[in-house]
Amino acid sequence: MMMKKGNLEWGFDLTDFGSRKNFEKVLMANRLKRYRKITKTYDEGKRRYYSYNWYDRGLSITTGNNPITGVYSQPRQRPIEPGYASYIGIEGKPTRVVGLVSSIKKRAKFVKGESAGKREFI
Repeated sequence: MMMKKGNLEWGFDLTDFGSRKNFEKVLMANRLKRYRKITKTYDEGKRRYYSYNWYDRGLSITTGNNPITGVYSQPRQRPIEPGYASYIGIEGKPTRVVGLVSSIKKRAKFVKGESAGKREFI
């Protein structure tokens, strides 16, 4: 999702929901049903990194780890960890972003840091 005028951004550092179900509850509560895996290539195509994105009209959440499958942004670099989101970036309509932030704070078991108003971590 491209940042549109009037949208709000938010970020969370190293976030763990403790289980796949807790993250799925966040998605359901915020009506985020569409999913895509985003591929980025570095070092002249030798290294691939992934981020994971769930979205709907007016709201998007991107994570560095897939909390549903447990796959990290660099598969095979870390063990599979369902529930672990790593970095989180959120953007969208302000009321929807605030609702998603509230859901994350309610369901996350651990959050290292937070950046209100910007996607500082991913």
